[in-house]
Amino acid sequence: MQPSENVVATGERLSRRMDEPSGVIPVGMELTQIYNQPIEVDKSVRGFVVSVGQAVAIVIIVLIDEIDQQIEEGKEGFSAILDATVSRPRPVMLAAATTVLGLMPLLHFIAHALPDIPPMEPARIPGL
Repeated sequence: MQPSENVVATGERLSRRMDEPSGVIPVGMELTQIYNQPIEVDKSVRGFVVSVGQAVAIVIIVLIDEIDQQIEEGKEGFSAILDATVSRPRPVMLAAATTVLGLMPLLHFIAHALPDIPPMEPARIPGL
């Protein structure tokens, strides 16, 4: 594999090559892949993108709710947006921090009890 080569494309080529000899293998034998890194990389990237999308959606929902509350209190539209933007980052950051701290025991468990877990899985925890 070349340094700048697409890992997912390489995995697809590998899968096709693994399927080629299936017709000539003697009865009772089978050819299996032990670990397919390109598929794992693809799943990890997709999981990361989904996690980022969920985090952005949550922040947007919290901000819209705060803007609505500010407008109900009688503030003008633009000033409600500014006040909501200034007042909501602290609770959002505290929620994220408590989530990360709450998952630290899981990270310890993954690192010590399950060494076969792909390295990208523990990296998702601080990514929250």
